Amino acid sequence: MEQRAIEPIEKNVWWVIPTKLAGVCKPLPEELINLQAVGIGAIVSVMDDSSNLDVYQQANIPHLGLPIQGGDAARIGGYGS
Repeated sequence: MEQRAIEPIEKNVWWVIPTKLAGVCKPLPEELINLQAVGIGAIVSVMDDSSNLDVYQQANIPHLGLPIQGGDAARIGGYGS
């Protein structure tokens, strides 16, 4: 199990565009409800690891994978494109 700093994930959300676009570290499955409570309605993952996409699917959270690998720009087609 991953270990997280003591501060709850919802305290680490930073809004790029208030109430529209936010950033946060990769959430643990049990943290998703906390993110939804602060207004996160969908997730765009830019990680080159697609493992959390299944977690978002199981939690019924709209999501999109746009991986950034090796400093490259995200691919519009997402994983496997």
